[in-house]
Amino acid sequence: MEYKNVQDNRYRTIFMRSTEALMDKLTVKEFIAYLEKNAEQGESTCEYVDGTVTDCKTYVLEEECSNLRKEFLVTIDGRLFYWRSLMKKIELIDAEEPEPEQKSSTGSMTTEEKIKVLSGMPDEELLKCFGHYAGKNILEMTEEECESYMLVKTEILERMN
Repeated sequence: MEYKNVQDNRYRTIFMRSTEALMDKLTVKEFIAYLEKNAEQGESTCEYVDGTVTDCKTYVLEEECSNLRKEFLVTIDGRLFYWRSLMKKIELIDAEEPEPEQKSSTGSMTTEEKIKVLSGMPDEELLKCFGHYAGKNILEMTEEECESYMLVKTEILERMN
């Protein structure tokens, strides 16, 4: 899964790493099933979502190895939201899988070519790339993935300065 709004990626740091990894691995439908099985179900409620009032189920997930509790909303049509506060609902959607030719296209690129591509990339796309790598354990990455991750991270830091 990923956040529908790219700017909401900043909320990734609120979750424990195990929860982040789970959210990265599962689809929205699978995560809802996980919540139904492992989270405390709260009361059903009506919430204002995208300009309309909709029925929702609430779930409170106690994260592994901590006392942190995160609240989620699931709408009757199967949409999933991290319920940050009363007025702040952050939607989670299924991550888009890159097309197969896109996955392997960077394999033959030199580091200089990758840097050139990253420097011309819009901010939103660059953040998506970072989000892709942020959920992974750097010790489990291939050498190429590590290099790409470091290049993306460097490009973001350069743009911040």
